[in-house]
Amino acid sequence: GNNWWELRSCDYYDVFSKPKILYPDIGKETRFVLDTNGFFAEATAFVIPTADWFLLGVLNSRIAFEYMKANSAVLGDEEKEHVRFSDGWGREWTAEFGSSLTTIAS
Repeated sequence: GNNWWELRSCDYYDVFSKPKILYPDIGKETRFVLDTNGFFAEATAFVIPTADWFLLGVLNSRIAFEYMKANSAVLGDEEKEHVRFSDGWGREWTAEFGSSLTTIAS
């Protein structure tokens, strides 16, 4: 790249400076957060390019967690179970609810 931050080509660089929902790859519970400060996600975090508070509430709900757990890889034993949030459940939700949950890997 032409700048220090261009380690590889990035067609969605502008998304990071806009409000967005960030979430980790793996977790024991939902941890979706709304970023309005233009933070950058690290390699094991993902971005949903929207500032929708309602969607944020839905994603952090218990029922959403149960859905993700049932439709994603679960890592570890029963007591230490972690859900892989990057498993593509967003594509299914997009079809179900008609909203764009396109995720962008950072």
